[in-house]
Amino acid sequence: MHIETVLDQFHREKAKARPTPEQVMQFAKLFGSYVGEVYRKNHGGSWGIVELNGEQFPGFKAQNVDSTFWPWGRVRNRLMNGAEDNVWHYYCHLIARE
Repeated sequence: MHIETVLDQFHREKAKARPTPEQVMQFAKLFGSYVGEVYRKNHGGSWGIVELNGEQFPGFKAQNVDSTFWPWGRVRNRLMNGAEDNVWHYYCHLIARE
């Protein structure tokens, strides 16, 4: 839940900082990997390649349900779009599907 504070600050300062898409993706990988690892530690699963909308990405497969997700993509959306892509709500949605 606390990661949302950091991601919100990044989003609010994005216009002033003007990060490149590559810089945004580096933050997305960092924080998305954190979200995935928290999920893995608490609910099981493994990293691998997932397919979403016909494209392949490094992603995550949940252990207890037939579910794959891309935490890097969700964090990237949060950084770019703001609170509408809240990562805490995303995590809660993931664990509710178990």
